[in-house]
Amino acid sequence: MIISCMKSICFVLLLYTFRVFVIFSQESIIIDHLCIDLSEIPAEWIDQAKEDLFIAYGHTSHGSQIISGMDAIESYYTDCTFDWSNEGGEGDLHIFQGDGYGTGYLDHDVGNSGWDDETREYLDEFPACNVIIWSWCGQVDDVNLSTHYFESMEQLESEYPDVIFVYMTGHLEGLGSEGSVYTANQQIRDYCINNNKILFDFADIEKYAPFDSTDYQKYYADDECDYDPDGEEPIDRTQNWANNWLNDNPDHILTAISDLCTSCSHSVSLNCVKKGIAAWHLWARIAGWDGNTDTIPVTSIEITSLEGLNTISTLNSTLQLSAQVLPADATDPEVIWSVENVSGEATVSSDGLVTGIVSGLVKVTATATDGSGVSDDFEITISDHIIPVSDITIFPEGNINTIVRGNTLQVSAEVLPEDATNPDVQWSVENVSGEATVSSDGLVTGIASGLVKVTATATDGSGVSDDFEITISDHIIPVSDITIFPEGNINTIDRGNTLQISAEVLPEDATNPDVQWSVENVSGEATVSSDGLITAITSGEINVIATAIDGSEISDTIQIIITDEAVVHVSEIHVISEDNKNSISEPYGTLQLFAEVVPDNAHDKRVTWEINSITGIGEIDDKGLVRAIDNGIVYATATSLENDSITDNFIFLISGQVPTAVKETSKNIIFYTRDKILYIENSITEPFQVRLIDKSGTIIKIIDCPSNIDSIDLSGIPTGIFILQFIIDKTYVTNELVFIH
Repeated sequence: MIISCMKSICFVLLLYTFRVFVIFSQESIIIDHLCIDLSEIPAEWIDQAKEDLFIAYGHTSHGSQIISGMDAIESYYTDCTFDWSNEGGEGDLHIFQGDGYGTGYLDHDVGNSGWDDETREYLDEFPACNVIIWSWCGQVDDVNLSTHYFESMEQLESEYPDVIFVYMTGHLEGLGSEGSVYTANQQIRDYCINNNKILFDFADIEKYAPFDSTDYQKYYADDECDYDPDGEEPIDRTQNWANNWLNDNPDHILTAISDLCTSCSHSVSLNCVKKGIAAWHLWARIAGWDGNTDTIPVTSIEITSLEGLNTISTLNSTLQLSAQVLPADATDPEVIWSVENVSGEATVSSDGLVTGIVSGLVKVTATATDGSGVSDDFEITISDHIIPVSDITIFPEGNINTIVRGNTLQVSAEVLPEDATNPDVQWSVENVSGEATVSSDGLVTGIASGLVKVTATATDGSGVSDDFEITISDHIIPVSDITIFPEGNINTIDRGNTLQISAEVLPEDATNPDVQWSVENVSGEATVSSDGLITAITSGEINVIATAIDGSEISDTIQIIITDEAVVHVSEIHVISEDNKNSISEPYGTLQLFAEVVPDNAHDKRVTWEINSITGIGEIDDKGLVRAIDNGIVYATATSLENDSITDNFIFLISGQVPTAVKETSKNIIFYTRDKILYIENSITEPFQVRLIDKSGTIIKIIDCPSNIDSIDLSGIPTGIFILQFIIDKTYVTNELVFIH
């Protein structure tokens, strides 16, 4: 008998390491494309899986799709329901991931020889592990399944009877329903059905769009979800079922979760999300869920009151409550009402009518009667004399007013006066051009891009409220850089005067370019307004800070000096060199430069250094020390920190340097760098790794590269000198000194 999603099973219980662990008998379990709805899984079986299962998963790139999908699900459900980790822990499902293409535990995948011995090594080292699952990565039609897979799995099952072994099919390769991959996958399905095994049908999940019966493998679908619309030769895969579905269903929860799937190896995010959802079905089934979804349990209850009130202003008065039960088609939507007298006293009728008896706080509860355990609470203040709310101010967490669709933002309300009888507020949202929801405690969830207005309204009947506008975007462009500019390039002001400063925010199309101004009083004192106007109060040093409010935490700081007397400003700068030298001839040699500031009693004699290439290349630090890099003519510039219009240049010659334009390694790898790109002149015919190491010996970048590429983007690497290593087949091919610019 086959047990798939949406059907029930029988199971027996086995006591394992002092836990009740479910071992299935008599029937196979097939996790396939029908396992696509997380809401079908009862919460108690998710919790049971977290409590009971120690899963070890060996996989390479294709198998990582399950992990990517589970990561997106965890990001979407911020209530920790679907949390998991490599080490396990409180509230996490324990899934150990193998070492992939490395050499550690459970490295590579089931298509490689020795996978069974890798399994034994891990289970012997970690006997608490009770679930083993391996994925394929393209070899399912290249091996003898009987000897390589089935017999090895049977042997492991006999050696480790307390461990659940999950079988898996391989991914699609565009060969159609008559190809060798289809035949191999069908052989695995037949084996699992005939021998009562547990199967994660990777290929079946990959060949169906959500809630669609079309088998895209018949249309030569591949692992990227591309397919031929007519299913006829010559094969021309011009459509992608996953992207088509996402475009047709922009408001579906699967689309929202897919938007959070930032990486889906070899495929499209929806494909990974489907496999992540199916994986949670698998874990729940292993933990003991029978898969039965015939009854529809209550999932949530929300208590509301007439006109949003939560106050009874006079004794023996009443307040009518109602309970909204979801889903709307729950099998048993009835609730039972109860009241807890916290500091006051009240009664509640069977239909939710509350009568106040004694002043104070009471908590009314509506509980589902279907056995789901779902309930909601509603606090009511009973009073003889009410102090009404006079003012409400909404504050967003982190001063942020922009969120990405599918993400959340916590907002809170400050209520005045502080001794208001009922300081509670009711949250609501107006969808202006976007769409969002807001929870009873002010958690805003973005649904559709555009503008929404969130409102907090007093529940004491005073009618006081406050609004806060939030922009929801499909893709937020974060602030990457802020630079503060003082008016007139002045960084010194007299006590009692003001100075206007402004902030340049990059990129120019940042979603939220606003900044928050603040001041740090170091030895002086000042204030700064919301638009950057500094008012000097006490002489000394202050730091003024501009911080992005989009959540990027980008900021810039400028130092301002407040003085009691007239400031002597810089008028000239003269750059000179140590020993009057004007050249560097030693390899990577240095030249010390100095900036003479005029007049000598200038208040701020600090300068910044910059080096510019004419035909050569060098670098300079903040003390004026120049280091040679490549032959030619360069010039250094010193700029007054007080007034950046005052500068001086120093031109000098660099010679005797090691050429850096093109290098050839011991294995004939010819390469050069230009404009933050590493160019490879001749092809490397196997996958390789590039490592960049800075002057301190720290590895700052590791890049895994496929074979036969001719360039590598180094845009995230700062300008400077680095050691470049090529590693082929785990062997260091070269250690070359390069200049990246």
